[in-house]
Amino acid sequence: MISGPRAPQIEAQRGALRVELPPEDQAAIQRLRESYDAFQHATADSRHRTLVPDRLVDLMALAGTTQEVRAQVERVASVRGIDRIAIFPQVPGQGFQQREEILRMFAEDVMARVG
Repeated sequence: MISGPRAPQIEAQRGALRVELPPEDQAAIQRLRESYDAFQHATADSRHRTLVPDRLVDLMALAGTTQEVRAQVERVASVRGIDRIAIFPQVPGQGFQQREEILRMFAEDVMARVG
């Protein structure tokens, strides 16, 4: 259970996923929800990252060359019920300039060319 002034917003984000996943993926997500540390959110070295199985990374993360990421975006966009993609560049130990470059590349080299 989460406490504090932001608890309602954090708990709301733990709602049901909008797509049906196999039982093993649902179990992994439940373990993540139980161990999740909001203070480590979107950090590449979070403790809860070890609970994310490779299968969920493949299902829910974008990585690779611009062509590979473009294909991943098109695959995700084709799933019924998915109407947006949020990206959080993970660059351990790097400053904002590296993250800004990733966001620019995603906008110009991926999203501008999604068919």
